[in-house]
Amino acid sequence: VIIEINQNILENLGYRISPFTCSEKARDAFRAQPEKYDMLITDMSMPKINGIQLSKEILSVRPGFPIIICTGYNDLLNEKIVKTLGIRKLIMKPVLRKTLALTVREVLDRDKK
Repeated sequence: VIIEINQNILENLGYRISPFTCSEKARDAFRAQPEKYDMLITDMSMPKINGIQLSKEILSVRPGFPIIICTGYNDLLNEKIVKTLGIRKLIMKPVLRKTLALTVREVLDRDKK
């Protein structure tokens, strides 16, 4: 349900979304066509491959690739930790529409400068 809500928010803003509920399927799709994607938005808590592990695997294929990670646990992640991992931004849950929209735009615009 959360994926559908965020997908609707982003599609209403004009973005094309490839939603995955399985981190392994997301990783495999990215590996198959890494040039197809412009950004990854991932949750920290996922079965099998968590957001940090997924991010590391994505960055091993495309270093510097823009990633936003979402978490509901402040003690597990902070901005300093995610930046040292190469992740661009951290969003705390619950993710608000405005926060999601502004963060996506900020991360995408950073690469245009």
